[in-house]
Amino acid sequence: VFYQDIVMGFTTFFQFAQVSFTSIENLPLQTMLLKLKNGADANQLAYITHVLTTYGVTVWDYSSAIVPFNKTTSGLAYFFNITTCIAMFISFFSLMSSMYANIYEQTKEIAVLRALGTPKFWMYRIYIYESFIIVMSSSLLGVIIGVIVSYTMTLQQALFTQLP
Repeated sequence: VFYQDIVMGFTTFFQFAQVSFTSIENLPLQTMLLKLKNGADANQLAYITHVLTTYGVTVWDYSSAIVPFNKTTSGLAYFFNITTCIAMFISFFSLMSSMYANIYEQTKEIAVLRALGTPKFWMYRIYIYESFIIVMSSSLLGVIIGVIVSYTMTLQQALFTQLP
């Protein structure tokens, strides 16, 4: 005889058992999972818990057990959002200082272009395009690296916890 866990409904269990049980206490159950209908309120859950505990069944409520995990997840989300805002703030000033240094180094080139008759508007456009290309290419590179790192971390978590 092999002993292993199996998940099945009561009707299927009674069909396979081919034995009549006179009481729920005679059922060879180790764990019973119940899913309440959508919209079940706390009174119905309390009633079911009360009935099951009268038979000596230990009731573990998933919704109350997940509350600390939800708080932790929300706290981590706030932390990562704040970290992202700080990184964006630092990146903005980094880009500004980089563009200032770039324009300062190219003052002679700008002077030559202006002497050749390039309008001020075109000069602004050139540097706006340059900054746009820098920002978009670095953003694309950051997204690609972020997706790769998050994918490997998800695979690692699934491997260690054996959760899908």
